[in-house]
Amino acid sequence: MNTITSFINSALFCLLLISAAGASYGKEMDLMYEFQLEKLADPSEEQLNMESEGQVFIYDGLKDSDIKLALDTQQHRMQSMMFVNVIWTDKSGQPVVDPYTGEIVTDDDC
Repeated sequence: MNTITSFINSALFCLLLISAAGASYGKEMDLMYEFQLEKLADPSEEQLNMESEGQVFIYDGLKDSDIKLALDTQQHRMQSMMFVNVIWTDKSGQPVVDPYTGEIVTDDDC
């Protein structure tokens, strides 16, 4: 009985860790998205200096609407930006979902 109880406790602990890791991952992804939006729309002096020296920042997983806004407001910085895994959105701003896979539609072309 002790071995079974120990196994069950270990399994429950693993499930808790996996669950916590998943929640943490989602929160980290939200923070990264917000970080990139801020870097895109309101760059720091340090960011602008790096860009003027030829450095390029690769934005990963932004929405197409975010990029359109950047094209409209940050045209002078476009040579310092690269966009990958762009999330396509519908007219309401929600991510487009592939009807066959159920996955969000992204474009990974640079």
